[in-house]
Amino acid sequence: MEPIGHLLEEVKITKLNDASAAGVTTINSAVVDMQGFDGVVFLTNAGTIAATGTAAVKVQQDTVVGMGSAADLADSGQSFVDADDNKSVAVDVKRPLERYLRLVISRATANSDWGPIWALQYRARQVPVSQGLDKHEKHLSPIEGTA
Repeated sequence: MEPIGHLLEEVKITKLNDASAAGVTTINSAVVDMQGFDGVVFLTNAGTIAATGTAAVKVQQDTVVGMGSAADLADSGQSFVDADDNKSVAVDVKRPLERYLRLVISRATANSDWGPIWALQYRARQVPVSQGLDKHEKHLSPIEGTA
């Protein structure tokens, strides 16, 4: 068995959306192309959620990148109420049935802000993977010293 390398060689990390201020009803993340990967974890976090509503997070899929016929993935929804201020959420989708996925945050009546949305695609069919990050670096047994 081959030893596991750096996580950055085997997992593609992409920031899909920046943080979002309160006021928008629905946030659709950028689309994730799953070609060449078995799974993806979507990560985000709620900010302050208004006491008058509930927000929800779910995953949608489609066969085309434009998501014109996007359909919700069964049981992928998570609800957030006023007591969930600053809570984080991860949704892991392994072997989706369609190629394109996105995370959707429905704020409905909850006037809430949200942190950035991240995708961590894993089990790449070809490694090392190209990163979706602006900057990244790897270190192997680094010595102490000036960073």
